[in-house]
Amino acid sequence: GQNCVGQKTQTAGIQEAMYYVYNTYGGGKVFIRSGQYYINTNVMQMPPNVEVEGESEYTTEIIQQYNGVSYTFALSKNNKIKHLTLNANSIAQNSLIFGNGAKDFEIAYNRFINQGATWYIQLGCGGLSSSSPPSVFNERGEIHHNYFQNVSSGLENIIICATKHLDFHDNYLGYTGGPMNSPVLTVYSYNEDIKLRRNYQYTNAPINLWYIFDSKDVVIEDNTFEFYEPSISGYGNFVLELGFAVKNVHIRRNKVFNSAGPALSVNADTFGYFIQLSWACANSGAGNGPDRNYQWLSGCVDYVYVEDNHVDGGYGVMQIQNTSNYSATLWAIERNVMTWLRFFANWGINAQTVLFRGNREITYQKYGQIGGNGSPWLALSGTNIIFTDNVITGNQPFFGSSSGPFNNVVLTANNALIAENNLLGGSGYPSAGMPNWWYLNAKYASVRNNKDFFTGMRLFPYLVPPSGQYFNTAWANTPFISFSTLTNTSATAPASGTTYQNVTPFDTDVIVVVNMQPTSSAAATASASIGPSSSSLTQIEQIQAPAGSTSGQYMILRFRVPAQWYFQVNLSNASIILTTVIVHSD
Repeated sequence: GQNCVGQKTQTAGIQEAMYYVYNTYGGGKVFIRSGQYYINTNVMQMPPNVEVEGESEYTTEIIQQYNGVSYTFALSKNNKIKHLTLNANSIAQNSLIFGNGAKDFEIAYNRFINQGATWYIQLGCGGLSSSSPPSVFNERGEIHHNYFQNVSSGLENIIICATKHLDFHDNYLGYTGGPMNSPVLTVYSYNEDIKLRRNYQYTNAPINLWYIFDSKDVVIEDNTFEFYEPSISGYGNFVLELGFAVKNVHIRRNKVFNSAGPALSVNADTFGYFIQLSWACANSGAGNGPDRNYQWLSGCVDYVYVEDNHVDGGYGVMQIQNTSNYSATLWAIERNVMTWLRFFANWGINAQTVLFRGNREITYQKYGQIGGNGSPWLALSGTNIIFTDNVITGNQPFFGSSSGPFNNVVLTANNALIAENNLLGGSGYPSAGMPNWWYLNAKYASVRNNKDFFTGMRLFPYLVPPSGQYFNTAWANTPFISFSTLTNTSATAPASGTTYQNVTPFDTDVIVVVNMQPTSSAAATASASIGPSSSSLTQIEQIQAPAGSTSGQYMILRFRVPAQWYFQVNLSNASIILTTVIVHSD
């Protein structure tokens, strides 16, 4: 009859069957046997409490034929769509499932194929107001165990807006084709409590995978991202992008890898970045949102937790673009394993507190330049930085050729820095000829028990104080190990023949990099003298370049000054390039 699925109506009897069970029973299940069912209307509206289930997602196929803006199924309340093949038929303006104010819905065990130029699933994102957030939200949805096929589509497989309490889990998202501007999945704007769990994302092309914009309370966990890219060059693509003031994001236990094997040269990166911040800050008001309309959340991407991920391959782990004055409250980066990467960040995470703890980075690249052009493998900045219990081998094969220092780790804290119990590999050489494991800058610092990854020897890092500070005597009264350099006013400090005092209550190591300039008839020398008073100094160390030897070579003069003692450096045919002072309380 009229209400039997498979009749020759514009909806193959499906719409009629849904209305029948709703009008007769107040809801129920419409069961669709194996076969192909052609839809020739712009929308099939699902009444409340109605389910549509196919006999098998491999044999029950719904094929959209309407050539125009269309939604095969429009959700309402308490709907389920299961065990169907949903065929978009490559029609440009066809979305297979649409929800605007949908409640308590489930989309499970379906196959989505032949995407056109619009989305397989569109939640919200239609007609968003330019002056205020939406008044209607999708709520309490579950999308799981679906297969999404994407072949060079113009838009995402799934786009999510104005949605609360969505669990997107155990889905397979496959992309095969050339480069694509849009990502595969976008959590776009006005979203809250979104879970993306245990999904498998595959691609064989350098595309951007998932966007997370203008949303709060987002969990991205236990997902697998597989790239099959044997010879991809460049680094413009990324796995996750965070933008427009996303708040409270947990990125944990995800795995990223290239099944084609690791890149064998600096020009073959399996993907660009694991996490990219793009337009990370936005203010409320018209024109600032990701939809270029209203911005729901204000400020910057904040309260970000990156934990227990395994990232193998690619150009880098994080990058920031198109954002000025980025500032956040908390970034916590813990227990991640990162291999075959050029660097963690080419920017500083600028937050009140940055926690970088228990991470493992292993660079086993042996082909060509890694790290690149004097960039550090890791760069963090913030008010307070906690950098503990990490293993970072660094980009050891690269030897910098630029005139400036090339450090493996750069940590800049406006207030306090704790850097303890780390194993670090060196990362090239600065102009001074001294290997740099890290570069630290802080007002107060605790630097303890850090060692070289390859030798196990204790590290003496390249350190600088805040601008204008000499020895900061306040450090002696804090629970931190403190440090300073003597180059605050002059590049050649300490001046030759001038006496200085170690004003701290701790023994101090002084490391002086000296440019030796012997003449044909006179040697170059640098010596260090120490004593309990300025009038009783005794020479304890001396370095020398013989007369006639090569001028311009760098040598290191190193000595220890007991607490409250005085010291003096004397030079002949030599000049100081850099002096580092490390104050110890352990």
